[in-house]
Amino acid sequence: MRSRESRNYYGSIILVFRTILVIVLLWTAMGRLMKAARAGQVRWRLAGQIAAAAMALEIVNTANRVPLLVFPYDTQIDMRVYLFTSLAEELLLLIGIGAAAALAAAIIMACYPQAGRALSRPAVDLWGRDCLPCAAALVGFYLLLRCAASQLEFHASQRMLAPVLPIPANIGTWIPFVSIVHDGALGAFFLTALLALVAGVWFRLSGHPFWRGAYAFCLLASLLPSSARHNPELLAGAIPMLLLTGTVVLMVVFLRNNLLAYPACAAALSLTRMTLLASVRGGEGLILQTLAAAALMIGALVLLSRGRRIHTSAVSRRNFMPRVR
Repeated sequence: MRSRESRNYYGSIILVFRTILVIVLLWTAMGRLMKAARAGQVRWRLAGQIAAAAMALEIVNTANRVPLLVFPYDTQIDMRVYLFTSLAEELLLLIGIGAAAALAAAIIMACYPQAGRALSRPAVDLWGRDCLPCAAALVGFYLLLRCAASQLEFHASQRMLAPVLPIPANIGTWIPFVSIVHDGALGAFFLTALLALVAGVWFRLSGHPFWRGAYAFCLLASLLPSSARHNPELLAGAIPMLLLTGTVVLMVVFLRNNLLAYPACAAALSLTRMTLLASVRGGEGLILQTLAAAALMIGALVLLSRGRRIHTSAVSRRNFMPRVR
């Protein structure tokens, strides 16, 4: 056990690649954000509205998980001190989520100036039809990858430790459905912002094949599991991650400038993961509420796909095409 907890060269190398990737993404995000802000391409009012919505969702989720806040109470500490400390931590978390949501929205609009128009009626009518099939295709690919990873872990079980199944974070809340919707919505939004930033760096490196290759190599290397101690463990963790990365790349190539399909696919992937986890570690009530959240998302995708038909001559697809400068 001590030898497994010690750092090895696998973890050290992957940590270096992750550090380089984070520095590149942060540097690019801040530079692009300042340039777009000076050019007036960032709609700060819209970013503030998104931040307010994220904070409102977090307030509802905080009220929903009050039992989880009281559960770890240490009787050696005065109850008033503990409650005051917990409320202060939740307030800082609320402010942090609001600031992060506003920054993520600003980064999306800085990388893709037309993103602010993605929720307009013409854009929804034009791009909403692709959300449901794209989300269904991504979920299907993800389930196939999960099956392949399970088979690989089963056949390599003699040379690697069994993976630890995490406990669902919404166990113990008043209404798990609220926490599931909260996690799915915020997770999809921040994942969309991350994909926008990663794709923005990729497009900015057009015409520089060497730096594009180095960026792609660093990105793929940072996705490898840092907890691997043997070659089978590295292979078992690398193959599903690389296949999933290839699926996301194919999705980006297929979707291209459909800005509505990216958060839809991210939400579908997030709810699929929570559904699978609830089916393994949760009870019947948690499974039913997770399925209810999934049904709500499917209903929203169906409504998007049933938008009124418009002719491409009335609204050109180029009006909503993201441009990265």
